[in-house]
Amino acid sequence: MEIDVIVSLSVTSVGLIGVLVTWLGHRVLKDNARLAAEIDSKNAILSARLQAATQLAGNRQVWINCLRDDMAQNFALTLEPAGSQKRYPAIFELGARIELRLNPSDLHFEDLRDAMAECSNGSKTEDWSISREKFLKTSQATLKREWEVLKSELRNIEPTTEIASIK
Repeated sequence: MEIDVIVSLSVTSVGLIGVLVTWLGHRVLKDNARLAAEIDSKNAILSARLQAATQLAGNRQVWINCLRDDMAQNFALTLEPAGSQKRYPAIFELGARIELRLNPSDLHFEDLRDAMAECSNGSKTEDWSISREKFLKTSQATLKREWEVLKSELRNIEPTTEIASIK
C-alpha cells in the first residue's frame, strides 16, 4: 500500500507541477505580450517625435537660409550709389522681411535694425564703413545663434530615455 500512496503522490505532484508550469508559462506570455505592446507604443511615440523634430529642423534650416539670403541681398543693395532711387523699395522690403523673421526681444534685434538703417542711407563715409561692419557682424551673430538653436534641438532628441522607462 505504501507504494501505491507514493506512486499516487508522485503522480499528483507531477500533475501539480505541470499545472504550475502551465500557469507560469501563461503568466510569462501575458507579461511578454504586455511588454511588447508597451514597447510598440513607445516606439510609435518616439517615431512621431523624431519625425516632428526632423520636420522642424528642416523648416528651421530653410528659415535660416532665407534669412541669410535676405541679409546678403539687403547688404548688397546698400553698396549701390546713394542716388539710385530704385534700390530703396527693395532695401525696405528686405529689411522688413528680416525684421519679421526675427523676434523683437532677440539679443541683437535692435543692433541689426540700426545697422540696416545706417547702411541704407547710402553715404560712403567712415561711419557707413562702421555701420557696414556692424551689420555684417550682427548678421553673423544672429545666424550663428539660430544655427546653435537648431543643433541644440536636434541634440535634445533622446530616444534611449523613453525606452529605458519601460518596466
